[in-house]
Amino acid sequence: GRHADYRQTLDMETATLTTRHTWDSGGRVTRIEREIYASRDQPGLIVMRLTIRPDFDGRVRVTDVFDGSVIRENSMNDRGAGETCWFVSRFGPDNKPFAAAWRLAYEGIEAPAVEFGRSGRRDLRTVGFDVKAGGTYTIRKIVAVTLNAVRTGRVASDFAAEAVRLAERAAGDLAAVRVAHEAAWRDVWAHRIEVDNPRLQRLINASLYQVYAQLRQDLHTSLGPVGLSGTSWEGRIFWDADLWVFPAVALLNPALARPMVMYRFETLAGAQENARLDGYEGACFAWESAETGLEKVPPYDIHHQRHVNSDVAFAQRLYWLVSGDEQYRRERAFPVVLEAAKYWASRVTYNAGKDRYELLGIYCPDEFARIRDNNAATNYGAAWTLDLAMRLCEQYGQSYPAAWRGIVEKMYYPFDEDRRLFIEYDGYAGQTIKQADTALMIYPYERPMDEDVKRNIIAYYGEKYPEQNIMMAHAFDGVIRCELGDREGATAALVQLLRHFRLPHLVVSEDPVNETISFVTGIGGFLQLVLFGFCGVRVHEDGLQIDPLLPAGVSRATVRGMHYGGVSFDLHVEGAGRVRVDNASGPMTFRLYNRAGEAVG
Repeated sequence: GRHADYRQTLDMETATLTTRHTWDSGGRVTRIEREIYASRDQPGLIVMRLTIRPDFDGRVRVTDVFDGSVIRENSMNDRGAGETCWFVSRFGPDNKPFAAAWRLAYEGIEAPAVEFGRSGRRDLRTVGFDVKAGGTYTIRKIVAVTLNAVRTGRVASDFAAEAVRLAERAAGDLAAVRVAHEAAWRDVWAHRIEVDNPRLQRLINASLYQVYAQLRQDLHTSLGPVGLSGTSWEGRIFWDADLWVFPAVALLNPALARPMVMYRFETLAGAQENARLDGYEGACFAWESAETGLEKVPPYDIHHQRHVNSDVAFAQRLYWLVSGDEQYRRERAFPVVLEAAKYWASRVTYNAGKDRYELLGIYCPDEFARIRDNNAATNYGAAWTLDLAMRLCEQYGQSYPAAWRGIVEKMYYPFDEDRRLFIEYDGYAGQTIKQADTALMIYPYERPMDEDVKRNIIAYYGEKYPEQNIMMAHAFDGVIRCELGDREGATAALVQLLRHFRLPHLVVSEDPVNETISFVTGIGGFLQLVLFGFCGVRVHEDGLQIDPLLPAGVSRATVRGMHYGGVSFDLHVEGAGRVRVDNASGPMTFRLYNRAGEAVG
């Protein structure tokens, strides 16, 4: 036979994938429609639907397959067949148990004949039934997965029974399952960005969807560079999560972003062990972090990429500012920031001859540079973290070493007086760079510096990227160009990012030609360009700075469900720099102002 009229649609509003085609087998034509969604309301529940419309009378056989061949050999250690099939297996280095159960539900099918079989680690269930031309026949497959996401001491059989109960309960009222799923997604989509350019709107919707679909507010976990969409970097957590993905999610939906910062708090003990093993104090957050927070990279070059410590502290601060969660700041963020600061204080070197503090042997954010002395961005991040820790100590009445103040005041940043710009690291001489590095001092860390220095940094390093550069180059450059009032340059940065989006579902690649998909880090950079660049948002202790500069082709934008200080509201910006807010969930006692300090909104 042959397929024809194939069409696949992803409905991002309800996270539903639908595939339609016709199947012609010896002149017998069947219209086929498949639908699949993972319940937003009930974790671990997946519902699939197969609907067929034949143009003939006869007998049809449909085989339901549960393919366990991807599971490690000999780990599928208990299985059961029946109306609800199930198996128990194990995953991860600790062999934590998980279970899957699945059953079928029928519509328009009378007296289905069911046969069970197995082929290796593939469980098969074949259903035979009679059809009439023009009839509609539907089979729904309900799958439930339960796992030991945390160490609970529960035995494997508990997970099988739980999976069976979840599948059978869902099968009893699939309409209610769907209603709850759509309602949960409506709650998520209440936090969105709207622009009056339909092409840009599609990219924004796709990007928000790909982030939202991979986060839940009831799980304390974070995102690897490709999230749940691929196996690159084995799903481990990098600075990508804290500095690239987290800010946009936090501004829109702090509850959904909270697991990403909770992950760092809950792996703090592992970070402390990393520091101890390297001979330092405090906490050294892993370059590649997994379940425990222990470093997964062996002690070779990239092991020394430690700016992640500052990026973790940055995310903690941003979360408490947008959420207004004082308890979180005191009980969770404060310990994380304090331990990160202790690490930097023990990691710096005092240069007595020049009366300054330095960071030697550090792997730069620009990974082409590898290990260098005095990477400007890393040095500033360390001083920024120490300053934040001191302010928190003062607020909570806790003492801190007097030397910390000296480190902040005397930290060294390489600077070229002739060209009026910060140098990436000692000895940098114009080499090609992989991604944003020195520019990080401007955004997101907002180091005070003259406008001409900012312009010089962006102009100089913007010419140092390779032709097929990764998304972590132009996104933040675009934010900074908005800050500098350079609409043409900011629009050009947006255009550069378009090369990474792939049809049909607008997933993104790390660079324009590789297949590292879907690169959630780059999606985070794109969303930050929209929110913090074009909409001009900066999150400060005394309120929100809003200074928009919309790109060419966009005259207005609205951020719905934006947060600050625990209050949600809608932010409206227009091309002339006008700002308006409405639909606040509570009293807005904080300031809204522009870069000049003037009230807006």
